[in-house]
Amino acid sequence: MRNLLAATNTALAKREVVFAALVEIDLPTPIYATDYQRKLPYDSKMFLTSTGLKDVPDIKQEFALSASSYSLVFNDDTSELLSMAANSDVHGAQLDIHVVIISTVDDSIIEVIPSVYRGYLENPVPLDNARMKFEFKNHLSSFEKTAGRRTSSASQQRHYKDDRGFDLVGLQK
Repeated sequence: MRNLLAATNTALAKREVVFAALVEIDLPTPIYATDYQRKLPYDSKMFLTSTGLKDVPDIKQEFALSASSYSLVFNDDTSELLSMAANSDVHGAQLDIHVVIISTVDDSIIEVIPSVYRGYLENPVPLDNARMKFEFKNHLSSFEKTAGRRTSSASQQRHYKDDRGFDLVGLQK
């Protein structure tokens, strides 16, 4: 559970907030986009409304481990994204989506919740000559487990002889 600032909790209780997304894609030319009505600063970066981002779909949190997918569509009138995808290795580019909480009283940023979604670019898909779709898989898609490894103390100690973590986990009640 994330701890929110007192100012955020107060504004939420008064229903004086709006939510916006900050979309950060680590491409050769990074994309910093927002679905809010104006540009927003965060983490020494400026998130712009003029990136061609069409829509930010809802993000659902689940209590199961799965490699969920997520798609973003951008208007690409100048074919800049298509050219980047064709001429660079963009596979695996990191996507971070942050949620910004904004006051409806004075339009100020109250708080930013970082990285509510992190994923990696699986597939850039040109939809037509004016739109590009990026398909992402969440961070579990890059999860690697060495073949033959088990989640047990004996398996762990074959590779890390002094590690007793699995022994301690068994003692927890």
